[in-house]
Amino acid sequence: MKSFKGFTLIELLIAITIVSVIAAACVVSFTSINRVVDLHRRNDEMLRDLRGFLESADVEISSAFYVRDDKRTIFFSQRREIGDREVNNLMFTTVHPQHYLELGLRGEIINVQYIVESNEDNPGLLTLRKRILFNTFSNEVQTLSFESEYASLIENGAMAEYVIRDDFTLFQLRFYSEGKWHDSWDSRKQNQLPESIELIFSLGGKKYREMFNIFISET
Repeated sequence: MKSFKGFTLIELLIAITIVSVIAAACVVSFTSINRVVDLHRRNDEMLRDLRGFLESADVEISSAFYVRDDKRTIFFSQRREIGDREVNNLMFTTVHPQHYLELGLRGEIINVQYIVESNEDNPGLLTLRKRILFNTFSNEVQTLSFESEYASLIENGAMAEYVIRDDFTLFQLRFYSEGKWHDSWDSRKQNQLPESIELIFSLGGKKYREMFNIFISET
C-alpha cells in the first residue's frame, strides 16, 4: 500500500509567499494602469474644455466693437494681483454668436466678462468665470469700472454666468496697438480697440499662448 507524503510547513509557506508576491504585483500593475487611464481621460477632458473656451472667446473677441462716446460699448481689461500672481479680467461689447448652450438671440448686442478669481477651495489655483449681460442697449450705462461699478449693467440687463475652469495657475492678457504692447486696456481712455490680444495661461502644469484679432473697427 502506497503512502502519500504531504507538503511540509516550509513548502507551504514558500508557496503562499510566492502567490502573495504575484498577487501584489498584479494589484500594483492594475493600479498603475488605472492611474494612467484616468490621467489620459482627465487630460482629454481638459483639452476639450480648452478648445471650447478658446473657440468661443475667438468668435466673441473677433466680433468686438466700440462706438466712440457711447458708454454702452466698452473694451476694458486691467492687470491686477491675486496673491503673488498678476492676472487680467476682461470685459467687452460684442455681437452674440448664438452658442447652443447660451441664451440670447443671434446678432444681439451683449457685454461679455471674463472674471479671474482666487479658487475658494485652493488659493493656489485661479477660477475663470464667464458672465454675459444681455439687453445692454436698453439703458444708458453711467458708470464703467470693472466689477463694483458694473452694477448698473447687471441691474439693467439679463445675465448668464458660469465657471469655465477652476484650476488655472496663470491668466494674463496683453494688447497690441500701433506697434506697442500694453498690459491693460480701457477704451474710454484709448478711445479705440486694440488690434490684437495675446492670452497667456497655465493649466495642468503646462503654459499656453493664444492670439486673437479684432476684425470689427470702432465707429
